[in-house]
Amino acid sequence: MKRCCILLLATAAIAQNEPRAGYSFPAGASRGSTVEVRVGGRFLQGTSAALLSGHGVTATVRSYTRPLTAKERQELRDLVQKLEPLRRDGSLDAAGREQLADAKAKLAASPRQPMNPQLAETVELTISVAADAAPGQRDLRLQTAAGLSNPLRFVIGDGSTARETEPNEKPADAAAATALPVTIDGQLMPGDVDRFRVQLRQGQRLIAAVQARALMPYLADAVPGWCQATLAIRDATGHELAYDDDHRFDPDPRLEFDVPADGAYEIEVRDALSRGREDFVYRLSLQTAVPGGTVASSVTAPLPTGRFVPLAEREPNDAQQTAQPIVLPALVIGRIERPGDVDVFSFEGRPGQTFVAEVEARRLGSPLDAVVKLVDARGRELARGDDHVDLGAGLVTHQADAYLSVKLATPGPHHLIVRDLQGKGGPQHTYRLRVGPPAPDFELRVVPSQVNLRRNSAAVLTVHALRRDGFAGEISLSLLDAAGFHLGGGVVPAGQDRVQVTLSPPETPPAAPVAIVLQGTATIDKQQITHQAVPAEDMMQAFAWRHLVPSAQLLALAERAGNGIGRLVRKDEEPIRLRPGGTSEAVFALAGARRTFAASIDCTLRDPPAGITVAGTRLARDGFHVVLQADKTVARGLTGNLILVASIGNIATEPQPKARQQRPRASIVLPAVRFVVPK
Repeated sequence: MKRCCILLLATAAIAQNEPRAGYSFPAGASRGSTVEVRVGGRFLQGTSAALLSGHGVTATVRSYTRPLTAKERQELRDLVQKLEPLRRDGSLDAAGREQLADAKAKLAASPRQPMNPQLAETVELTISVAADAAPGQRDLRLQTAAGLSNPLRFVIGDGSTARETEPNEKPADAAAATALPVTIDGQLMPGDVDRFRVQLRQGQRLIAAVQARALMPYLADAVPGWCQATLAIRDATGHELAYDDDHRFDPDPRLEFDVPADGAYEIEVRDALSRGREDFVYRLSLQTAVPGGTVASSVTAPLPTGRFVPLAEREPNDAQQTAQPIVLPALVIGRIERPGDVDVFSFEGRPGQTFVAEVEARRLGSPLDAVVKLVDARGRELARGDDHVDLGAGLVTHQADAYLSVKLATPGPHHLIVRDLQGKGGPQHTYRLRVGPPAPDFELRVVPSQVNLRRNSAAVLTVHALRRDGFAGEISLSLLDAAGFHLGGGVVPAGQDRVQVTLSPPETPPAAPVAIVLQGTATIDKQQITHQAVPAEDMMQAFAWRHLVPSAQLLALAERAGNGIGRLVRKDEEPIRLRPGGTSEAVFALAGARRTFAASIDCTLRDPPAGITVAGTRLARDGFHVVLQADKTVARGLTGNLILVASIGNIATEPQPKARQQRPRASIVLPAVRFVVPK
C-alpha cells in the first residue's frame, strides 16, 4: 500500500516538470549531410530519442549535460584543493592527475549561474538528412524520461553550410565564408557581432538573408519577443554600403546588393538591441544572382482553394467611373501596383443582402496593409474594414488584413475600394479579395502539440474554434484513427470559441509516441462540414502577448500502466444537467481501481466556471460519484466541460514521518465531464 502511494507521488512530481526545449544549434542542415546539433532547455534528463517530423531525417542522442549543483561544485572544489598540492610537489600519480584534470574541466564547463536557467541543460544530437529528404521546416522534439518536449523549428535545405567560429566580432577577425552560395549557422551572445568576409565581383547582385525570428518565433522573456537581427554590408575600409533590420513587414532582414567593384566585402549580423544568449540563433544565407536579377523570397502564397473560381483584377480600375464589374460571389486576385494605387470594383446590391469583403495579404506574405471601403452609387461610405485579427495567423504579429460585413439597405450599384493604408504599392503588394454573401465556416487549433499522459491520468487539451463569417453552431470533436486513445468532452458548444477537453490513454499504452489527429464536424447550411484541427503551441511574446503557432503534428506519449488506483472511466458521455441552486453527480467506473484507494480520493475542479463547485465525493456499488453543485447565480444556458482533478490522500495505516507527510498529494486528471445549465 505504501509503495503505491510513493509511485503516485513520483508520477505527480514528474508531471510538474514537463521537458522544455529552448533552442537548437545549428537550427538546420542540408540534404545529404550529417550534423552535430546541441539542444538547450530544461528538464531534459533521461533524453532517449530525438524526433523529427516528416521523412528522411534521423537523429541519435549522444550525451546530456546539466549545470552542477552547489553541492557538486563544492565537492569538486574540495577535490581540486586536495589534489593540486600533490600535483605541484610531483607526488600525484597518473590516475590522480586525470582525476584532477576532469574536476577542473567540469568546473570550467559549468557556469556558476547560467545566463538563463531555462536553457541550462543541453543534449547533444547527431542528425542525418537523406539526400532525397523534402526541403523545408521540420518539428524537432526530444523524448525524455518525463515525456515529450515542445517542438523546435529545424530547417532542411540545399547547398553548402558552415558554422560561425569565434572570435569574429572585429573587422580583422571576420571569418572568411566558403564559396557562395552558402548558409552560415550562427548564435548571438550579449553584445555579440558576427562578421563574415566574402569575395565579390563588380556587376554581381548579392542576396543576403537572415532567418532568426523565423527559427524562434516568440521569446517569452525578451522584448520585442524575438531576436531582432540586423544585416549590414561593408566594403574593405569598413564603410557601410547597405543595411536592413527587417524585410518589409517581416522582422528578419534581407538585402539585395549590387556589387560596385571587385574585392572583399564584409557581412555583419547583430541584434538591434545588442542582446543575445543561447537561443538567439540564426541562419545567414548568402548567394549571388545575375545583374538585376533576384532570388525568390521563402514566403510563397498557396493557391486559392474553396468554392470560388479566381478572377484576375484588371487595370484601369482606379475610380468609380472605371470600376471593374464583378458578379457575386467572387474571388479576385489583385495587386496594388504602385504607391497611391487603388482598385475599385462594382457590383449590384439588393436590400437586406449581407455583404462580406475579406482581403488576404499579410497572411500570404504580401506587405500590403489593406483597407477596404464600401460606398454606394453616390460615393457615400457605407462601411470600412481595416486590421482584422485572425487567431489562425499566429506568426503575423501585425494583423493588417481587412474585413467587413454589412447589411445593404438600398438596391443598385455599389463600389468596393481596396488600397494600402500607408499609400504604398509595388509588384509585391498582391492580395486575394473574397466578396459576396457570408460563407460560414470554422477552423480548429489544438494546444499543446504534444501530450504527455501520466499513469492512469488523462491530459488536458485546449481546442480553439476559429469561427468564420458568423458561424456560431456546435462543433462535434472526434479522433481520427484513435489507436485506443479516448477523447473526453468532445464538443465545442454553440457560440463558444474554445473548450478544454481530455485525452485518455489506451488500457495498454504503446511504447512509442503516437500521432493523434483531432477533427471537428459541424452542420452548416444543412451540410456536414469536417475539418482537421491544426496542432499548435500557445507561445508568449515579450511577457504579454500570446500567439497560436502551428506545429507539424500532435504527438501523444503515454506511460505504461503500473501500480496505483487504476483507471476511472466515465459511465455516461451525456452531459449532466446542473440547475441553479442544485446538485448533480458524475459517475466513474472503477476500471481496475482498488476500492480502498477510491475511498480516499478528493476532487477539485480545474479552471471551473463561476458558481460551479465540487460538493463532495462518494463510493457506491456502481462506481465513484462526484457531486457537483451550482449556486443560484449560475447563468442559465451555460454549457461546457468540467475538468476534475482527483487527489489521493495518505492512506497508510502506520504513522508517517513529518517530512513524508508534507509531500505534495498525488493527483490525476479524470475524463472531462460535459455539463449544461438548463434555460
